[in-house]
Amino acid sequence: MKLPSRVLITEVGPRDGLQNEKQPVSTDVKVELCQRLLDAGVRQLEATSFVSPKWVPQMADAAEVMARLPRPAGVTVSVLTPNMKGFEAALAAGADEVVIFAAASEAFSMRNINCSIAESIERFRPVAQAAKQHRLRLRAALSVAFGCPYEGEVPVAAVVDVASRLRDLGCDEIGIADTIGVGTAAQVGRVFDAVAREVPLDRLSGHFHDTYGQAIANVVASLQAGVYRFDSSIAGLGGCPYAKGRHRQCRDRRRGLPDARAGHRDRDRPRCAGRDRAVDLAPDRPRQCLARGQRDRGAQACESGRSGVSDAPRSARAPAAGREPAASAAPLSSAAPVPSPCISVCRIEPASGLCEGCQRTLDEIARWGSMSNEARREVWSAIHARRAGRGPGSDTAQDAAVAAAGGPAS
Repeated sequence: MKLPSRVLITEVGPRDGLQNEKQPVSTDVKVELCQRLLDAGVRQLEATSFVSPKWVPQMADAAEVMARLPRPAGVTVSVLTPNMKGFEAALAAGADEVVIFAAASEAFSMRNINCSIAESIERFRPVAQAAKQHRLRLRAALSVAFGCPYEGEVPVAAVVDVASRLRDLGCDEIGIADTIGVGTAAQVGRVFDAVAREVPLDRLSGHFHDTYGQAIANVVASLQAGVYRFDSSIAGLGGCPYAKGRHRQCRDRRRGLPDARAGHRDRDRPRCAGRDRAVDLAPDRPRQCLARGQRDRGAQACESGRSGVSDAPRSARAPAAGREPAASAAPLSSAAPVPSPCISVCRIEPASGLCEGCQRTLDEIARWGSMSNEARREVWSAIHARRAGRGPGSDTAQDAAVAAAGGPAS
């Protein structure tokens, strides 16, 4: 199967990532975050949104952020514009691209913007026309394309229908979004294959959340379908305020690794956005490190709501300078979900088709969230057999965790 020769990335952290933070993030921090992303090499940046501060107070300083944002040559800065008032503000702020949004389910559309899908398309029609009149690029986000928090499974035909309506509005790009992170690789392939019959592949992009650890598998499935445009959010920040639950987005570092190992050229992949410090966006949540794209990890085992994906430390290691050693992960009971075998990031090795870290196949990675504990333990047994065939290296913190949960020992 021939994969795309390039991958284009739109960094959405400053907007889609920060909008869900409960504590206010200062304008200075937002501008610094954008500056460091641009310094790292980001060339497509979604900086903010011109929405009502009553509904999304985190974006109340959109005009000031845009006014202070550096604009290097060759960078496309986009903003979310839900209506003509927002579009006019974006135009005045000098945005290069405006973003509109629709949902694939009626229930989510009502909860998110208080109107039906058909009504939302009509609301965005004047925005789309104005964007074309002023020669601005128009991008659309299609939410809950793989599952809705209110309706459950979303029919593929519904996704195709809304994507076709957005195409007819003149959208230059349509992002197919897994808003709550429930999509699987097989489902992603089916959806993109169906949508591509109505919308050219070069106008489609993928937006995946890592709620159940499926984002990487879904990116790989998108590449296999011919999609080469993706959204990323620095350090996995984000989640929709109107979607129930906790939904981390796909980190650029996580998404980039399998692309690079498969030989793809990513002209927009950022370099390290800061080597020696993190940006404290909110003191009451795990700190996000821009240098490594990882969360500070303390006394954590399996987080509730993430179907067995463990955040236990990789292994005993010396703490970074100025940081206290991480506490040991709490032991898991036999009834606890068996943690995912992959310690950090699933990296598919093209020659073998197995993840370099956990030795699972792409299908096993995609199915993990829906597996029973018994089935997960069978996968662990197969993994140990594979690891035994390639030599030492299977003694990990997660091997110990799964043993404590009643699974195979190392």
